[in-house]
Amino acid sequence: MPVSLLMVALLVQGPVQPAPVAAQTRDTAKAEVETATKAFAAAFLTADVEKFTTYFAEKVTFEGDLRFLGAPQKAGVMEPSRDELTKAYAGMLAAFGRDNFAAVIKPSVSELKPIAKDGELFSVTKTSDWVYSLSLPGRTGDDDVLMFVFRRVDGVFRIIAHWADY
Repeated sequence: MPVSLLMVALLVQGPVQPAPVAAQTRDTAKAEVETATKAFAAAFLTADVEKFTTYFAEKVTFEGDLRFLGAPQKAGVMEPSRDELTKAYAGMLAAFGRDNFAAVIKPSVSELKPIAKDGELFSVTKTSDWVYSLSLPGRTGDDDVLMFVFRRVDGVFRIIAHWADY
């Protein structure tokens, strides 16, 4: 019987072992969340409220300037609904102007990272979550960073937590 290259490889290396399930799951999640964040960013960076707010979960942990949501206090945490966030963004963009917002936010630098441990950044985060951040180049204040935490909800990556200091 002739010896094939595959048989030689199996004898030398042994059978090819699949990647651990956790690595496969993380790689699959990364590909899916990258697709979701790219679509979200395309809508957010052009101030398309109708499109980007579809990425919010039904309830979102919002931290930052609560006046954005109509609260009297500046700092704190709230859990607005998707509709409340849509209304807040629509109001802000109507006052500021979509073109002005897009011009300010367009040069931002994006970063996507997995959450390393439960409770990182927000009390609600889990290690299966991903944080997508946008920061303005050369600026380091809290009001120069926006964070969106993506989690798989009903099979789709949605934003479950959001930091903004508008």
